[in-house]
Amino acid sequence: HLSQGQFPPGSMGPKVKAAIEYIQGGGKEVLITSANHLKASLINRSGTKIKDAL
Repeated sequence: HLSQGQFPPGSMGPKVKAAIEYIQGGGKEVLITSANHLKASLINRSGTKIKDAL
């Protein structure tokens, strides 16, 4: 989706790119959220979670 331009700069683009780089560098999971939604994100009710597929 990132390579298709679905996440333009100034929106989720930089966050998704950084998350992918983190995963490619050996990270296992990334959670993209805001401070206001952190609690809901930690119980899978909000936010964007990106995981290593392996």
